[in-house]
Amino acid sequence: MLKIATPAFVYHRVRGMDRIEWLQGQLTQNVLEMRPGDWRQTAALNATGQLLADGALWVFDDEVVVGFDRFATGVQDALASRIIMEDVVFEPIVGSVPSLVGEVVNADDVDYEAARVEAGMPLAGIDYDSKTLAMEMGPHFISTRIALDKGCYTGQEIVERIRSRGHTNKQWVGLQSESPIPDSPEARITSRAESPRFGHIALAFVKTDLAAPGTLIGAASVVPLPFR
Repeated sequence: MLKIATPAFVYHRVRGMDRIEWLQGQLTQNVLEMRPGDWRQTAALNATGQLLADGALWVFDDEVVVGFDRFATGVQDALASRIIMEDVVFEPIVGSVPSLVGEVVNADDVDYEAARVEAGMPLAGIDYDSKTLAMEMGPHFISTRIALDKGCYTGQEIVERIRSRGHTNKQWVGLQSESPIPDSPEARITSRAESPRFGHIALAFVKTDLAAPGTLIGAASVVPLPFR
């Protein structure tokens, strides 16, 4: 079973007088309403609303630290290319950032994959790719990463169009069962784990009409993310 023994994000510092306004136009979270010391999950999208990377940001007095899914390719270059005339410096943080991510424990002690699936934390190339709409990632992802009352940012037009229309054709959900959960015509499994707390669990895309908690898909039940 895969164990992730390193932090799931790569980190960048964003500095300069225009850093907050610039980030407000690049990320799904409402950066303008954040204050020094605040932390929030977020995402970066392309112009057509697909998910470039899952992420998080921390606001400090003189800089913002942004972390992106370390398996997401191209997000750093995409954001850097959007700096036109703004006073913004967007640079990688080299080395560890223990004050942000905490101490990384021994990989032999923790099943990181089970913990990741329990948390509903998506990884690029595994749970989403360049064709995945951010609004397909389900209610937990949307509520924690996307400020639906926020003004213009890259990809916002598609997010708003989907929100006003009411739904996508599929959603990313949690599945739970007493036995291993197979792929099926109703569920495209993206990640699986055997959890000490929840038994056999999985993350999967299902049709929206099957995404309500409690819906049975084979022997598995749809459950809200994160697993609780």
